[in-house]
Amino acid sequence: MKSIIPSALSAASLTLLLMSGCKKDDITSSNDTCADEKTLEVYQDVEAVAVNASGQLCFVVDADDIAKGQYEAQHFLVPIPAISFQGRTWGERAVISGRKKSCYGLVTFPSVRTMYGYKLELASVKYSK
Repeated sequence: MKSIIPSALSAASLTLLLMSGCKKDDITSSNDTCADEKTLEVYQDVEAVAVNASGQLCFVVDADDIAKGQYEAQHFLVPIPAISFQGRTWGERAVISGRKKSCYGLVTFPSVRTMYGYKLELASVKYSK
């Protein structure tokens, strides 16, 4: 019994030591990555589809995703200021113009712990009928 107690104390000490190494300041938020954002791509009348990220409208312009009908989160473009998805349909076709910025990590799903989505400075959107 005596040998179990020191082992348990050592494990607890090691756990506390490992946990203390992560400071809140070490975490990078989307605000930090957006401070010196750059334009990555310019879209002029590009085919896109509307997707819903927790009630927020996002667009996907990746041709492979559109062809498959499966939209990967890392391809989400997030209009800023935010636009509600209300009244839109998942996969609805649109033609958009705007600028994709280097700012990443603007939205998440409630069941996902990671942030995703590039900032989109949306100039125009025309939905297909």
